[in-house]
Amino acid sequence: MNKSFLKFILVGVIILFCILSTGCLAKKSNKKMVEDFLKEYGVSNYTVSDSYKESKTKYRDPDEVWDVELNDGSDITFHVTNEYGYDEEFYSSTLTTDYDIQVVKYLFQKYGKLTNFNIVDNKITSNYNNGEELSKIFEESEQFLDYIKQSDYKVDVVFNFVFDNSKLKSFCDNEFVYNHFIRVDKKDLSFSTDDYKNIFTDYVVTVLDYRLEDNLKDVQNYSSYLNDYEYKLAYEDANGNYVYYNDLIAHDLVNITFRTLYEVLKRNSYTVNGNIDNYEFATENGKCVYDDTESGNSYCLVYADNDLEYGSEINIDVVNKITGINLKIG
Repeated sequence: MNKSFLKFILVGVIILFCILSTGCLAKKSNKKMVEDFLKEYGVSNYTVSDSYKESKTKYRDPDEVWDVELNDGSDITFHVTNEYGYDEEFYSSTLTTDYDIQVVKYLFQKYGKLTNFNIVDNKITSNYNNGEELSKIFEESEQFLDYIKQSDYKVDVVFNFVFDNSKLKSFCDNEFVYNHFIRVDKKDLSFSTDDYKNIFTDYVVTVLDYRLEDNLKDVQNYSSYLNDYEYKLAYEDANGNYVYYNDLIAHDLVNITFRTLYEVLKRNSYTVNGNIDNYEFATENGKCVYDDTESGNSYCLVYADNDLEYGSEINIDVVNKITGINLKIG
């Protein structure tokens, strides 16, 4: 075999080994790399430290953290970090910055009008308990975005509107149910037309889905936000027609919450022992256990907020089989 061809193959193998094993895609950073990165990021008028600090990671290389200070009289300092890690299969490094959140913190303090807000986990965060409070903090957030527009800074801003309902949090540990995140892009620094609609839809859906008694009357004022909700709940009437509930919804395409089931049972004159927080339900023959021989699953309709052994939702087909109530989702 030709020696030059063998040499070519050997070089190729070495390069491949380098990429897979030693991380040729990972590069040590330098001041010029940081300056080029910031220029592309849209930052100007700054001073970069002469050297970086190392920050230990779980990988073999420590991250390299560069200090940067804006020269605009604001005393804003931020960081550019050369982060090491695996991008899919390859060991590599990536430049990142906390420029946006450091500028947002500075403007947040300077603005001084968001008295009901805090910065938590790099998000401008505020709590609400009802639709009126939600509308108010949304409006105040819009005013803060207008303030940022009038400054010389272009930054991404992340908001978190938290539905601070103690009842909900007592039995729901999914933070995405009561947290609503909105990222506002630096290009326009304004909420989209869908942001307001989406956050109020989430509020109404959460209240109805989990039957939060203190807010049920309040969400009647925002019922129009359910017009496009895809998981509507319907029952079959005496004529075989499906009629949609105005105030009961499904959790998803196949489930309703046990709290919604309680309301369905009561409206269909079934005997339910207990209340919406803790109840038992028995079928006409007195059995509360439904055995699905096909799947091997068993369901006992004994529900308590602090006992989520069966989850907080129940399959609609299971409900129909054990109750005889023909419900439909969608």
